[in-house]
Amino acid sequence: MYKPIIMKNFKTTIAFFFSLCAIWTNANAQCAIACLGPGLTISTELDGTIELTIEDFVLGNWDPACGELNIEVTDEDANVITSDTTTFTVDIANGAAYTYVIESPLTGSLCWSSFTLIQGDGGCNLACIGESTALTTVDNTVELFTNDFLAFPTSTCTNLSILVEGVNNTAFSLSTNNDSFILSLEDDDEYTYEITENGTSNTCWGTINLVDGCPMVCNEFLNVSTTSSGDFPLNGNMLLSGPANCGDIQIDVTGINNTAFSATGVNELSLNAADDVNFNYTVTNLTTGETCGGVIDVLDNTCLDSMYIDLIDAGASVDFVEVDVTALNAESVISMQWVFLYDGAVLSFADAESGVIDVDQFNFNETDPGNLRFSWSPVNGNFVDFPNNSVLFTVRFNVLSEGNTEMVIGSDGLIFPEVVVLPFDYLCVQTSSVNIITEGAIVSGTINRNADFTCSTDDLIPMDNLLLEITDGTTSYFVNTDENGEYSRLVLPGDYTVTAFPLNNVWGFCENDIAINVADLDSEVQVDFIAKADILCPFMEVNVSTPFVRRCFDNTYTVNYCNQGTADAVDATVVIELQDNLTFVSSAHPDFTVDGQFI
Repeated sequence: MYKPIIMKNFKTTIAFFFSLCAIWTNANAQCAIACLGPGLTISTELDGTIELTIEDFVLGNWDPACGELNIEVTDEDANVITSDTTTFTVDIANGAAYTYVIESPLTGSLCWSSFTLIQGDGGCNLACIGESTALTTVDNTVELFTNDFLAFPTSTCTNLSILVEGVNNTAFSLSTNNDSFILSLEDDDEYTYEITENGTSNTCWGTINLVDGCPMVCNEFLNVSTTSSGDFPLNGNMLLSGPANCGDIQIDVTGINNTAFSATGVNELSLNAADDVNFNYTVTNLTTGETCGGVIDVLDNTCLDSMYIDLIDAGASVDFVEVDVTALNAESVISMQWVFLYDGAVLSFADAESGVIDVDQFNFNETDPGNLRFSWSPVNGNFVDFPNNSVLFTVRFNVLSEGNTEMVIGSDGLIFPEVVVLPFDYLCVQTSSVNIITEGAIVSGTINRNADFTCSTDDLIPMDNLLLEITDGTTSYFVNTDENGEYSRLVLPGDYTVTAFPLNNVWGFCENDIAINVADLDSEVQVDFIAKADILCPFMEVNVSTPFVRRCFDNTYTVNYCNQGTADAVDATVVIELQDNLTFVSSAHPDFTVDGQFI
């Protein structure tokens, strides 16, 4: 007997508050909260009231990153009942229908839904989950369990019965006291149910939607990529386009280029790109005999050879470090990408200088301190041969503080070291590291604001990614604040003016252009700034980024957005227009609509 798959319908959302620009208050650190419902029905005590907790409305255990949660419950007359994380009471005399919002004050994440009260008779309380979807097995039936439709523990409700009736086929009716029951797509695909505790006559109800759990519809064209050894696994969930609740399925694969190759497996199969990179496949349901099929195209990530990349310390002063990037065995190169990894408290990316390949700022993206992504391909689309030991390019880094950091080429989990050469083969990347030591005088400090955007020093909130200039009139040093609103920059001894630059024209500073003296290389001078509002106004910013984009594969675009202003932005919306050759797949943000090429 196959275990049915039951999905409880609920709506979650991750709220990115624009209010007071939450990016400065760490509200952009999200957590996952899922609410029960909609359609949750709850029977009351005999007096029409029931005491509930936040835990009763959260699906599963909430993410520890959320911290303590708050709930706001509103009745049908718009009266608000608020609660902490313990309990609250609702009364059917004040209304039967309620909506609720659960929020994490720590992160701004929230979810919402609704519930309905039913007059109870005491003894025990029932709560039904409302809307449910169940996947049938291969014979179009599914065994369901009464307890699966109860939303929270009902240990005192021991004598339960369930009545199930068809919605489209109104002639269908099933009533049972058993723990489980069978439904079939042949009877109906939509049902209502009512659960009753026979000792007290307390009830709750909801709906059940049946879905064919094994439609045997295959992905006609499937793109897969291999591991570095050329292996790639196949399973039924990959090959079938619908939900898979099929039992055992057989997978048969034959090579398209290498017609002598074939392989068979049950439920899963492991292949290697050495066998072929284009396959025909067939999936057979071993219970029903139904089949479907398609084509598999393989992106071969195995390495035919290696390119060797060396990092060389090309020179340093108090304020900057230069690193030359050289290569061996770099012929017919059509693209490269990797990540420079280093201590972001010591160094920050400044710029790059071309060597035997042309690079500019667009080839680099310092996504986080100590994480510099690099990607390159020839502008004219041709390949390039690099002379051995030639300097591909030079990367310049600002020196932020005294320290010792090793710089290596690696991965940040999204971008991996990759070199592609003609005819679209992958080279393994072998690299060396370089050790960098910095020393000098230090100018450091903070930039903060307060909730009122005034010059008060009470309850300060750090401001990140603000630019400062430290200049003696001839030489200028630049540095940005980090997520704690702090900055640090190595400089030579001398007299300087420290200037902070506002985010935009609605911001200013209580004091700016501060003169300092740095006496010697052992000096450390601190200069702090308080930001204030010059104008109370929202200031919206959005940017979109992506690594390499490959045709016929899923590609990820990252959308960053923030209110960089000094007032709330109400009902803010981001609209993204896709090019005609792109097709929308999904979004990690659950609140979106799709209208043609507009998201």
